[in-house]
Amino acid sequence: MKEVELSKQFILHGKLPLSLSKVNFENVYDFISWNIQDLHERKLNRFKDVHVPLSQDIIWILDYAEAKYQLKTGKTLRRKTHDVMVHWKNEGTTKRHHLNYADLKNSPDIVMLYFIDSDDNDMIIEYDNNRKKGVYWNMPIESNKYVIFNSNLEYYLLPNKLDDQRIVLRVTYEEITPHC
Repeated sequence: MKEVELSKQFILHGKLPLSLSKVNFENVYDFISWNIQDLHERKLNRFKDVHVPLSQDIIWILDYAEAKYQLKTGKTLRRKTHDVMVHWKNEGTTKRHHLNYADLKNSPDIVMLYFIDSDDNDMIIEYDNNRKKGVYWNMPIESNKYVIFNSNLEYYLLPNKLDDQRIVLRVTYEEITPHC
């Protein structure tokens, strides 16, 4: 018997190995904190996404997760957008996905969340499994963890339990399949 895979939903996750990394996490935190200092004065979208520039330390974090993705899937990721979500105590996210139904051609294929500074909490990812609708996966989150998943999956982060802010870097990607 032969099998044909029509589509695949996935969640990949891991942590940056601190012992092997030259990333200065204090610099990352300070860089993002400086870029969001006037957050309450900015006009944000309904999800409160904050665009921040990339620093060298952030690029190293992304390079690591992207390389792990390529090793696992054999596909390359091309960055489309990057921004930050900031949650104060008792703030979380609304349920969302990253497809733009009016412009599917330019919608991302893949999303990565990297938890720069986070409480130990949960991320809920919802999906359909054939006739089973509204199934969900409870993904534990913590600082220094990345989660990569299909852009059509709906997800949300439970409210932050700490007095300190939770900072999450979000990057969207186009997936490139190599031509052999």
